[in-house]
Amino acid sequence: MRILLVEDHCDTAESLARLLRRDGHVVQTAGLADEALRACASATFDLLISDIGLPDLDGWALLERIRRQCDLPAIALSAFTTDEDEARSRAAGFTAHLHKPLHFGLLRKIITGIAEPASGSTAGA
Repeated sequence: MRILLVEDHCDTAESLARLLRRDGHVVQTAGLADEALRACASATFDLLISDIGLPDLDGWALLERIRRQCDLPAIALSAFTTDEDEARSRAAGFTAHLHKPLHFGLLRKIITGIAEPASGSTAGA
């Protein structure tokens, strides 16, 4: 999958991007919402993985703006762990709201679940 990873903590972004690339994904990182919006305007992605607590715009508003340009599945990453935070992520359109520190195996499982229906929908075409 072509993944846009939006994470303002450099070490976290680099580590997560490295793990995703090991799984065969093409990953572009952005540290700010503004960078993510520019990336979406110039490239096509299959999945957005975004931190909620970004310095320039929260992840919920970012997903709303990205969806104006393209419709893609999204996974929220956040230190915000209340039921209300998770509900807000779901309402914003995120497929999942994962807590930091991230359990990569869970992220991998969710990505696989997102990718399988997408690949299955074109098999009969």
